[in-house]
Amino acid sequence: MKMEHHMRLLDIFKKKTADTTSAPLSFNFTDNEIAFLQYSAGHSTDINTFSKHFFYNYDLDYKKTLQKLLNSNLLRISTVEESLNVYTASELKDYLKQKGFSTTGKKEILIERIISQTTGYADFFTKRTYSLTPEGKLIVEDYNNKATKHIQHIVFTTISSIRSGDLETIYPLYETTEPFKNPLALPYDKDSIKKDVNAINQYRLLCHDTDRELAACIVSIMLHQTIKSSIKVMKTLGYEDVSEPEIYIAFSSITNLRNIATFRETSIEKYRLSSCKDERVCENCKKMDGKIFPLSKVQLGKTIPPFCDKCRCCIHPIFKFEE
Repeated sequence: MKMEHHMRLLDIFKKKTADTTSAPLSFNFTDNEIAFLQYSAGHSTDINTFSKHFFYNYDLDYKKTLQKLLNSNLLRISTVEESLNVYTASELKDYLKQKGFSTTGKKEILIERIISQTTGYADFFTKRTYSLTPEGKLIVEDYNNKATKHIQHIVFTTISSIRSGDLETIYPLYETTEPFKNPLALPYDKDSIKKDVNAINQYRLLCHDTDRELAACIVSIMLHQTIKSSIKVMKTLGYEDVSEPEIYIAFSSITNLRNIATFRETSIEKYRLSSCKDERVCENCKKMDGKIFPLSKVQLGKTIPPFCDKCRCCIHPIFKFEE
């Protein structure tokens, strides 16, 4: 099972207020609770569908926190009309079909048709979601503005420190410990940070040294964001036209350069390429599947991934007993 480093945007933001983490940000709400407030908005009221992230990493009691947010008028239970978004398009179509109405169109069209053309839908669609109140929106907006400014500071400080070789400035920005409740988390320690920075430096030597390229590496690798989340963060950094392939390339490049460095440390001499072997695999990746190369022939984009702008190929060490 894949283990995950414990580092998310909330963790990064909390480092900004490391000396006052226990202090409330506003209205006696901690940063954890405000992040949870934002997460809850638009989410089903069924607590069993909530991610365990806030419980594992921040020891947050969901029931108590939700009640606190509701009692403080920051969160409310949505109307039936607002809650229709929680249903799948198939469920919406089933209802319309039963009522004898058209089932064509996108989800928002289906919802509008249900509201405007049918009656009694509240008895059929009983699920509800949470919504932010005007007060809740103000708190979330303020929190996001502060978090955005701090993330910008983190990323651009990291870029400057990587170029100057100042690891001591980078370590306190990212170093974490293992949260005691998260069974999948690993601490992001100095050794792991150093290996990521070394891989980014290798990438820089290959003529990838613009602020934009380094930011994509830092966000996707050192902040451990998903592709979609990386795009959102990159936009807050000013790169409005950032694309999914751009993040893919940065993530794949750094991941594989780091893996190669690990192979060298453990005296691995050869590695094998592997594609995902599904309908999404391009011709370039298909051709590379199963090929074996010595570490002396490492060349990004030619003998190690990425081989395309959506490359999902992996490299696997070949141990001597396998030869």
